Amino acid sequence: MGQVFSGEQIFKGQIPEPGAHAHAGKYILERFDDEGGSSLSIDGAMVYGSTALGTASLRSDVDLFIAYHPDDARETLQNIRTILADAEQTYRVPIESHALDTTSLRNPLRHSIDPLFAEQLLDIADDLRMREWVVGHPLGALRYFEMTERRVRGVAVQYTGAKAKQFARAILAYRDTVDLTTLQRALELPSAIGRKVIPATIAFGETPYDSADKKAMIRLTQQRLGKLFEAASWDWLGSENPVSEFVALERLDREYSAVLDSAVNGLTSGSQYEKWLSNNYLPALQAARAVSYDFSELVKRSWMVDPDSGEYVYTDDDAPFDDEYDELPPDDVY
Repeated sequence: MGQVFSGEQIFKGQIPEPGAHAHAGKYILERFDDEGGSSLSIDGAMVYGSTALGTASLRSDVDLFIAYHPDDARETLQNIRTILADAEQTYRVPIESHALDTTSLRNPLRHSIDPLFAEQLLDIADDLRMREWVVGHPLGALRYFEMTERRVRGVAVQYTGAKAKQFARAILAYRDTVDLTTLQRALELPSAIGRKVIPATIAFGETPYDSADKKAMIRLTQQRLGKLFEAASWDWLGSENPVSEFVALERLDREYSAVLDSAVNGLTSGSQYEKWLSNNYLPALQAARAVSYDFSELVKRSWMVDPDSGEYVYTDDDAPFDDEYDELPPDDVY
């Protein structure tokens, strides 16, 4: 997850300096390397995403994956928390950490890492050019499981459904105070949701793409949304035009980046900046809820319809979930 800044942070200069994300990532990994085997019981950790790729922007966070041992979890997680807090305070960048115990990593039903994300992490860990962003062997257990097509769909439906509920709760809880974290979750959705949905709807197109290319990911996700809606628009209870909701949300994300840049450079006042946040908070949440709900319903319908003929092809043998998917926590939305 990236970051939406408060007006106070901007106008007090409490924003990241150039290069801060890379410095923070290296600081964390060096601490892990120095303390591993003593106060930290971990298989390893890695920094990925825009920080590792060298494309971090002002709004970026530092994406971190950690594999820890469950037997020493209490002490290890406390020490990890301290290291992450030190990094955030020193470099003024948010750390988005995904910490999973090594036992869970061996069982795809106990986490929500989709195959595309797992493949991306494994590629980074195996790339010699990325070795500076990896400590230990954080992904060893990921090499021992394979997500079935049915489970890929289950992860996508779970993710999108949980997002829809999350944004609905935020809409109801709004009392004229903007929750910056929730707003960022909404604005990042157009680029994030495709990483779950596209692998789950492979029958509608198997176009090669780079999940690290945000613009390309958004473009492909919008195209996939249009195809899904065209094929499964019968008895539809979602948005009147799902693509328009997606486009509106992506436009708000671009608008915020422009407003932020203007504020940082002194071209937008604090009151103007805060007004933009207030005026666009609910529209962003409404669009994000709609996009999440629409994708959840469309992925559910996607295996019932032949994308070429538009005819039902669903049978009981094609049921979207294994029974064990009932055990997945509904709001686990990594």
